[in-house]
Amino acid sequence: MKIHFNQGKLVAIIAILFFICCKDRDKKSLNGIITVNGSLAHATNESSYVVFNRFFDNDPENYFFMYDSVPVNDYKFNLSFEVQGTGIISIHPNDIVPKIYLICDRDGDIGLSVKRNSNNTYTVNFKGKNAEGQTLFFESSLFRVNELSEIIQNEVTKNKMTSENMIQRIEQVQDSLFHPFDELLKTDRITSSFYDIAKKQAEIKILSAVDHVTSHSNRYSNGNLIDQGAFNEVLIHYFNKYDPFSDHYKYIDMVARTVNAEAKCRLISKGVLRGNLNDLGIWDKRLDFNNYAPPKIQEKIKAIKIMFNRSFQLNPLCDDKKEFLKFKEVFPNSGYNDLFFNTYFSGVDCSGAQGDTIAQYPLIAFEENDSPKTTYYKQNSLDSLLAKEFNGKYVFVDLWATWCAPCIKEFSYVAMLHQLLDDMGVEMLYVSVDAISAEENWKKAILKHRLFGQNFLTTNSILDNLKNILGENEEVAIPRYMLFDGNGVLLDGNLPRPSTDKLKTRLQELLHENEKSKEKDI
Repeated sequence: MKIHFNQGKLVAIIAILFFICCKDRDKKSLNGIITVNGSLAHATNESSYVVFNRFFDNDPENYFFMYDSVPVNDYKFNLSFEVQGTGIISIHPNDIVPKIYLICDRDGDIGLSVKRNSNNTYTVNFKGKNAEGQTLFFESSLFRVNELSEIIQNEVTKNKMTSENMIQRIEQVQDSLFHPFDELLKTDRITSSFYDIAKKQAEIKILSAVDHVTSHSNRYSNGNLIDQGAFNEVLIHYFNKYDPFSDHYKYIDMVARTVNAEAKCRLISKGVLRGNLNDLGIWDKRLDFNNYAPPKIQEKIKAIKIMFNRSFQLNPLCDDKKEFLKFKEVFPNSGYNDLFFNTYFSGVDCSGAQGDTIAQYPLIAFEENDSPKTTYYKQNSLDSLLAKEFNGKYVFVDLWATWCAPCIKEFSYVAMLHQLLDDMGVEMLYVSVDAISAEENWKKAILKHRLFGQNFLTTNSILDNLKNILGENEEVAIPRYMLFDGNGVLLDGNLPRPSTDKLKTRLQELLHENEKSKEKDI
């Protein structure tokens, strides 16, 4: 049998085959092996590990907490993995290494050396094709939301401003902080793909800082009348400009993206932004605002919450397994299903589980040169604790959690803080919102960070009590610092951080004003 080809058809077939081959070749060329290697001058023993939060396959969108760890041998570590495109991973903080975000570009490996300084800060030096960009990514305030929020706050809350004025000031901050990346790109000291991810990460951090400042504008008013309508217009502008629901941001740090996605959902639920309900049946009443996110974003938010809860043991195990089974039912094809099961829930029998039945909350008195002493309270209430344990005394309250990186960072200043409070005659109370199931980790953190004074493990169930005390309806963020007088009356519910010079001045003002008020009453 003879087969006759039409010449035109033959050319078309060859063209199609060529296109398929090229497409497949291009797809393969996007994949690369990235190696992260480092030296840790202060690693103390061979049991030290470096832990990575990273994508669990070669897709930078698929992120997993503490996905793998590598041992430190002879003060060095090395990890190689496959990546398609460019994305962000992070090194999880521990005793030998700080939190380090890395932009992984398939065009270049990453080398770093870490040295811990005498004041418990770290110096990190980078090597590789994008070394100067990695240094800037690690050091710039643009990627540290707390620092960035303070910069923006100082720009937009000094005087009354229109929304246009505020947006102009914020853009000036953003352009100024991002300008060094522009210079690195112009002089070919970073790759264009590195620059692209850094720019997107900067945008999402600006959005997060804007949300923080506008959501807490009443705290920063400095006596001026803040126009909430103008702030809402700023929020609308930035959530439209840097929409966290958009696939434009799918390869940035997944935690940052989902935090902003939840913030957008809250604003939709309040009527500030527009949006549509996508009720998948996976959120309880406390988090039902997340139903405003698209299904794909809800999958990411829920995955992060399950990972977060299990990594820091915030919930009873069987409660989290119920959430996982619900997740698996709604997202049967999710890449997280097998990982969740194998990492957290394999062999876990919850058929007879009743949940967390512990109803007592530990209070640990910890003083230097003394063994910690523990008592338990049935009532989870800050005002009742102040009345019983601190009657007649000024009390400085530090609201924190073992999983809160900014909280832990502030503990580098505990010695100075304790001396300051001692000099002023103020008692110290640390209030942790960790879960009861994390009690052992909480106790270890108290000893590790030398948190002298009283330490109360309350769980996040105390937040409703705190909202009443603070007179706020918004979510109570941590770290948070408060001062109470001897009658348990709140003097300031949002003090400056111990790392700032402003705390001492503010405490002196409050104590002076309160003592003068007492004299008038007499």
